[in-house]
Amino acid sequence: IAVIALLSALNANLYGASRMMYSLASRGEAPRWLGRTNARQVPLIAVLASVLFGFGATVLELLYPDKVLPVLLNVVGSTCLLVWTLTLVSQLILRRRAERNGTPLPFRMAGFPYLTVLALAILALIFALLLSTPETRLQFLSMAVFTAFIALCSGLARRLRRA
Repeated sequence: IAVIALLSALNANLYGASRMMYSLASRGEAPRWLGRTNARQVPLIAVLASVLFGFGATVLELLYPDKVLPVLLNVVGSTCLLVWTLTLVSQLILRRRAERNGTPLPFRMAGFPYLTVLALAILALIFALLLSTPETRLQFLSMAVFTAFIALCSGLARRLRRA
């Protein structure tokens, strides 16, 4: 049962990663060749890239036991925290903008803005804890630098497409 559950999770993540690459390529935010599909509309190159990354990570974990997996887990965890932070900040800004412009909202979060600010405060505490220990500090700072690098590259690519 555990093997079937793991294979199911692997399949779902493989699908999600390949579709994300396909979507980014379709919008011009990733290399175009990742957006090519076969006759059945499967982004085969994106699927293969996802599989190769998985195999590469597995081989590296076998070569360097207990080094690769913790790094990947920390990067994924830090990235999830960053996504939540950006989502909450976006909600604060966009909800206030919608209310100022009189835009009707189909769904209103209860306790706004207090619960949003509370969630941001909890995330700030988590970030402070990550920065307080040497093991997680490097992972967190690496994620922050890498995220800034991706944002910079994305902004430059957007400017180049407009020009």
